Amino acid sequence: MRKSAISVMTSIVTLLAGCNDPYSEIKSMQGGSLPEGSVVEGIVISDFASMNMGENPQVSWNEVDIMMSYKTAYIQSENGKTGIRVIFDDIYENRMPRFSKVSIDVSGCSVSVDDNGACTVAGIRADDVTVLEENVRLKPSTKRIARLQDSDLYTYVTVDGVEFINKEGSYTNVNEYVVQASALNDFRKPKNLECIDVAGVYVRDDKGDRIFLPVNTSSYWRRRGDRLPDGVGSISGILVPADFQRYGNVGKYALRLISNREVDIPMDGTSNYETIAEWNWDRNYKHALNLEVVLRNGKMVTFDFDVTDQVKSQPHGGVIVVSGIKIEKEDVLTGSSGWEVEVEGWEDYVDVPLPL
Repeated sequence: MRKSAISVMTSIVTLLAGCNDPYSEIKSMQGGSLPEGSVVEGIVISDFASMNMGENPQVSWNEVDIMMSYKTAYIQSENGKTGIRVIFDDIYENRMPRFSKVSIDVSGCSVSVDDNGACTVAGIRADDVTVLEENVRLKPSTKRIARLQDSDLYTYVTVDGVEFINKEGSYTNVNEYVVQASALNDFRKPKNLECIDVAGVYVRDDKGDRIFLPVNTSSYWRRRGDRLPDGVGSISGILVPADFQRYGNVGKYALRLISNREVDIPMDGTSNYETIAEWNWDRNYKHALNLEVVLRNGKMVTFDFDVTDQVKSQPHGGVIVVSGIKIEKEDVLTGSSGWEVEVEGWEDYVDVPLPL
């Protein structure tokens, strides 16, 4: 552990109860190294076992170092008003238990502060950390998306009254294995290198405000075959700057989930929004199946079926069943008898070949 030779530099940044930003002094030292005797205290809101704690750097045009997320942790003040990100020297150094109160010797560590005031302290090792208390009861601050502000960065927050914008699929609708096996990418990379990293989804509230939920592709829960919830509820996570160069402008803030267990939204439920447009503008529109059967004698027999109920009951696709296909005797008396099946299809109308 880096011990201070100066006995009483009593923690440049020890948390002070009632202080709105107990990390203000450390932020003022950005761009340099912290002096001996510098200590920070706070409540750990991250989970070292999660694979979704930080954005992993792009180390080349087709390589991402996924180890950065493992090195990343977050602590916030006991009053929940501010927080900082801490970066460990190695993935095995980051072992701070979630919801524990810790004291960290940050002597000699580097400090950086972004344009939003989000502070990062890097260069921490495991023996710099002292756990003061475990299983601290911590209740996240609950806010609407529009009320989020810079002081909430790197704190544990809950956004309520939200729903997923696109409720189809999973948290990452990207099959990264297909991407990585493409001709452009060398699949034989070291284990710490991937070709892609973060995907994610948006949630929005009834005011139309939205926030991005980044999900690293190494997160085991990203795509398990579970669909996204349909209802309206709340989501808790760590508020981070939305600086995702691969995705352009996704807003000012993003919410990093520890896992999908932070999502408190019912699987079924009503939306904040009323549907005003669909593929079909007329709700009374009928879905019809037109079946044209060409007999061997060259005659065409047409059958029309109303399949509206079957289509509406299977919005994600399924099997359409029809009956009543009957060829009359007079239709086959001329020319050679029998079927010569050729199916043309829906036009607005879409042609769909059917094997018979």
